[in-house]
Parts: sequence; structure tokens; C-alpha cells
Amino acid sequence: MIGWLLVGLLGAASAALEGGADPAPPQNPWVAIPGGTFQMGAEGWRPEERPVHEAQVAGFELLRTEVTNTQFRLFQADYMTEPKSACDDCPAVRITWEEAAAYCRSVGGRLPTEAEWEYAARGGLVRRMYPWGDENPHDRACWGRKDQGACRVGNYPPNPFGLLDMAGNVWEWTADGFDAGAYSRPPGSPPLSPPPAGLTRVIRGGAYLYEKPESLRCARRGRVDPRERSAALGVRCARDLTPATAG
Repeated sequence: MIGWLLVGLLGAASAALEGGADPAPPQNPWVAIPGGTFQMGAEGWRPEERPVHEAQVAGFELLRTEVTNTQFRLFQADYMTEPKSACDDCPAVRITWEEAAAYCRSVGGRLPTEAEWEYAARGGLVRRMYPWGDENPHDRACWGRKDQGACRVGNYPPNPFGLLDMAGNVWEWTADGFDAGAYSRPPGSPPLSPPPAGLTRVIRGGAYLYEKPESLRCARRGRVDPRERSAALGVRCARDLTPATAG
């Protein structure tokens, strides 16, 4: 774990020296996600996750971990977190969709689309259940902790793209409105992003409070009111690739 954090810190420090300070806090660097196509969804689970279909995603960047209490408090001084998840490095929670979007704009980013999120979570693995494959989440994610709260970010191994906590810990807001029939629409149909006012928003990733591992699946789609302030819901920002960040 120490090694992963040192790599992130050194990479951020190098970027700051070479090209100026990055808008994201150095302890949560941006990770470049190569564009590509993938099989989105899952068969045999929830109706809104099917049919499995091919989706295309352009290259983008995603924060390596969920935004932490410390990071969000720098943005919103009066931010009040969940008492059970109050450590500085625990994910920021009880954030509405608008607040999450505003935070992402403040660090030069935006909320990820639902397709971007699932593509990044899968890390190039094809039709696997979790970000690491099909093995049980035991010792691979923060879950089954309903009475204990969230874990510190970065406690578990990264997925193949180098992202941490893409399963469990806390749900993460996405840019899209929830559409139960979205996967059945013709190829190329646009997502509900930005969503119409009042529409529930898609959340992804599962959370620490679940006892059933299937809640942590890459394809699992959650939905909540955009005004929701949940103790198990946080944010991870995305941003478009630029000529500089594309390498």
C-alpha cells in the first residue's frame, strides 16, 4: 500500500515541476484512461443491466481515489461528514449531485459518464464481475461494514488501470440521469447527460454497508435523487484528455 501511495505522490510532484501545479490535490492524482470499446452491462442480474452491449469511450482521466474529507473540506469549509467515516482520508460523503459536480469543476474536471465509469472500473477485463476479476471481494474491497463506516481510501490493490476503490467503500455520482431502458435503445443513442431536472441520477460502485458481494459488481447500476445526502455516497471526478495530458 505504501508503495502505491509513493508512486502517486512522486508522479504528481514530477508533473508539478515539469508543467505547473495540477488542479487536483497531489495525494489524489489523475490517472489516464485509454479510449476503447467494451462490453457494458451484465446478463442474469438486474433488468436495467441488460442487454450487454458494446459501448465506446474516448480517452479521459479519472481521479485515482474517491475524493476525501480533507479534499472536499478545502472546497466547502462548512462541509459536515458522516461521523462513522470522519477520518481525513475517508471518502467525502453526504454530498448532493450538484455539490459533487461543483467540486469536480473546481479541480478542472467533471463528473464521469456512466459508460466512462464502468469502462474504467473494468480496467480492460472482459465481462468480469469485479474490477479484479470474478474472485470473491474478500480482502479486495471495503464492504460488509454497515456498523463501522467507510474505509480510508486506497486500502486495497488497484485495478489494471491503476484505480483504487472502484468497488465498495462508497457509491460514486455519475453525470447521467437514470434510464432503466437505456441499454435497449439503438446504438449511438445519447445518455441522459446532462439529465432533465428532477430525474434520478446514476450512481456506481457499491458501498461499505452491503453484505452481499454482488452489490459491488462493475455492472451494478444504482439510482438516487440528485438532492440525496447519503452516508454511503461520494464522488470521483473525471476530466477530458488534453494534448498535454494525452502524452
